[in-house]
Amino acid sequence: MYDVGMIELRADEFRELIDDYFQMLYASGSQTLDRAPIIARLFSPQDADHAFKLKQAICAAVVARRYFRWHAPHWVPDLPIRRDEIDAMQNANNTVDWLVGVHAESLMFQGWNYQIHPSFFDHVCGIHDAAPDELREDPMLYQIFPAKKLLGLDRDFCWHPVAEILQWREDALAMIRQGQEDENVHLIRGATEDLAAADRMYPALAAPFANVVSLAPRA
Repeated sequence: MYDVGMIELRADEFRELIDDYFQMLYASGSQTLDRAPIIARLFSPQDADHAFKLKQAICAAVVARRYFRWHAPHWVPDLPIRRDEIDAMQNANNTVDWLVGVHAESLMFQGWNYQIHPSFFDHVCGIHDAAPDELREDPMLYQIFPAKKLLGLDRDFCWHPVAEILQWREDALAMIRQGQEDENVHLIRGATEDLAAADRMYPALAAPFANVVSLAPRA
């Protein structure tokens, strides 16, 4: 008997297998929601555009998981790529599991693009720099992942590239202006909080004081 865990498909074989799966469901004419293989996201088999995006996500997630296994310490668990698995690790009492879960969610938000996302090492060092004191008190983790500033972390320790935060700032400023025109204090307040969050992630992007939009609604 062979060990199925030892079977490894080439990239082209894997893509073909995934393509065949989606084509089979599409050809069946099924109108029932199904779950995509590996990442287990719900989709309609007849929605070709969504199916194409899911195929891209599946391949990217599998590649990211393999990259993670090659570069992360051998004693950390595999990178979760299903939503339920990511949630379970983020809710774990074990700090290492939690760190892997946070890293997985951060990667997922960036389309599993490990080429632009900080490595697990750099990400955890950044989390250690920004995290509460109790996370820093694990001497083993602190020795392996010494605290080091990492720009782009949000309040949940997920990383965002500077281009994304530039757009975030532009959207927030546009909402502030819209709130001023509409005299909508709630819109101004929410957009101001978004702008402040963006500036915390990349302080150098903060506009000079003279260019900041007034937060008070017009009289």
